[in-house]
Amino acid sequence: MSKLGLLKFHISWIVYKEITTTNYLESKEIINKVIKELNNINKKGVDDIDFFKFKKIAREIEAIDIEKSTQKHWKNFIKDSKIILHTIDEKHGENVMNSYFEGTEPFPTPKSRKDIPDAFIYQALKTMSKTFGQIHFICDDNNLRESCDNLPNIIGIKEFSELYDLPEFKLINDKYKSIEHYADELLIIEDNIQEIKVIANDDIWNNILNDIIIFSTNIPDDNNEGRLVGIDEVSNIEIDSSKIQYIDNYFYIPIKAEGLFTIEYFIYKSDYYIFDERRNIQITDWDWNDHYFLVEEDFDVKFSFKYKIAKDKVDLLEFETEKIDFEEVNIIPKK
Repeated sequence: MSKLGLLKFHISWIVYKEITTTNYLESKEIINKVIKELNNINKKGVDDIDFFKFKKIAREIEAIDIEKSTQKHWKNFIKDSKIILHTIDEKHGENVMNSYFEGTEPFPTPKSRKDIPDAFIYQALKTMSKTFGQIHFICDDNNLRESCDNLPNIIGIKEFSELYDLPEFKLINDKYKSIEHYADELLIIEDNIQEIKVIANDDIWNNILNDIIIFSTNIPDDNNEGRLVGIDEVSNIEIDSSKIQYIDNYFYIPIKAEGLFTIEYFIYKSDYYIFDERRNIQITDWDWNDHYFLVEEDFDVKFSFKYKIAKDKVDLLEFETEKIDFEEVNIIPKK
């Protein structure tokens, strides 16, 4: 749910260090036990050749940096699940020490050293609540949970089962169930947003805009239309993943972009001579007919289109283009 943006998880640095340190120590204890058993397995009556193989496995296991592996796992999990990791604010230390000596929340009494880590979590939540609004804080430590309950916008919960029973979560869960049958493919798309932007950029330059007609009141053609004849620049390609639609086994991905385009159009000869000379209109055919010049002009263009892709083709990232809209076609004054 977090990967899909339905839930937003926050972890304070103290909790992160507590988790990673505990995981490392527990894993190290298990590995040390395995190594010890492998190095003594000859006492269980195995063949000498096999015993040397077991000792080799023990050395390979011992060479693994478990602390680094644990940190890598959690960093990948945080990135993959789009979790916000909150570092310790520079003001938190002073606030914690003041509370420590005064015995204010979350310290039950002055100079309660065992509650110092909890005090940093308390300060982190206090800061978060001002930025993110209402937060559900899951914690089985009664003192810390009840202390944080007194903070504005913080709702203390003892365990995840309580979260699942909340009306707010049920709404989120209903939303998840409505997309569950295509959630895996949606995540593939969201995980490849940067690659899709690269594909879109390539398509804009080489494919989807070839010989296309553009309409705008800024194009002084009788019908306010012109033909795209050149692309000088493409920039600001954006994909709003929250607006991806799934309809009848197809995903529709909205793409927004900007470009510096050369547009060709016809202009009435008399109009050309009275036009604002700050416009950089270049005549390409002086004798198109008795009434019109064929001209080119550069415009700053904002446009959008949609990529369409079948659910069973998502892993291939092969798109069809649909519905190209030119939202703004702005004149570029002559320099």
